[in-house]
Amino acid sequence: ARGGTLVGGSALAFHMSDWSKGSAYAEEAIEIFTALRDASGLADALVARGNHALGQEDYDAARSLYDRAYSKYRESSHRRGMGVALSNAGRAAELLGDFASAARLYDEGLAILREVGALTQTALRLSSLGHLLMRLDDLGAAKERLLECLTLVQELREKPSGEFALERSAALLQAEGRSHEAAVICSAAETVSATMGSPLTPRERRERDELIGSLRDALGERFAAAWEEGRVLDFESAVERARSALQGKPPPSRKIVPDSKEAPTRPTASTAFLLGDIRAGDPKATARLVKRYLPLLRRWAH
Repeated sequence: ARGGTLVGGSALAFHMSDWSKGSAYAEEAIEIFTALRDASGLADALVARGNHALGQEDYDAARSLYDRAYSKYRESSHRRGMGVALSNAGRAAELLGDFASAARLYDEGLAILREVGALTQTALRLSSLGHLLMRLDDLGAAKERLLECLTLVQELREKPSGEFALERSAALLQAEGRSHEAAVICSAAETVSATMGSPLTPRERRERDELIGSLRDALGERFAAAWEEGRVLDFESAVERARSALQGKPPPSRKIVPDSKEAPTRPTASTAFLLGDIRAGDPKATARLVKRYLPLLRRWAH
């Protein structure tokens, strides 16, 4: 039980950007699961440690940890875990500049995630693949992946994945010279970030700030109005606005009423499912895991 709790604690620390504590939790979990010869538990711990390496911008270490996790998930026939490890390794490869490997890993990971119905992780990595395709100057394919992601985000009301889908949609619109719509959508992404209360990693913050700076330069005095237009959009309206923009349609009617609907949750989600959702950035899964394990984490804190 302690190993799983430590992995959960590592995931919570990741979302608070507490790299030192999160890495320590993951490393202790790795030792425990290695001693127990628990391949699936060890894979979870390796992914948790890889996430912290990624957050600390140690991409070589992250890639190695995700590769090891994939081998352990495969050993235990954990298909969902295999999809997560492959797609996370794709993100590390992308950040290392190995775009060919990144594209292959994203595609392989997405195929498995779709197969097992892991919709939250599928949405997140469709956004990542769209981002990679933009870097490869394949805007048409990038647009297809982002539209697929936004449609899924809209169905799931999935804000963590939606945040990045909005930002990357804004980047694509900017690449097409549509700076006003890009600023509106980027502002909406920033609002989603603030609403969730989950800080971006330093790299993510730099990337978004660079996009904001380029939009401000492109729009000049018109930037403030576009930014305000996006700031007051509710989540559902922002996603629909991004979809319409990518499809070349006029903006839909604006809604500024705060979101009140909640996405359905699994009433008896297992720790494994919660960890999978946490890895994809679901704050509700994080809250449920906190409620489940915080007493144990306090007992073992040192």
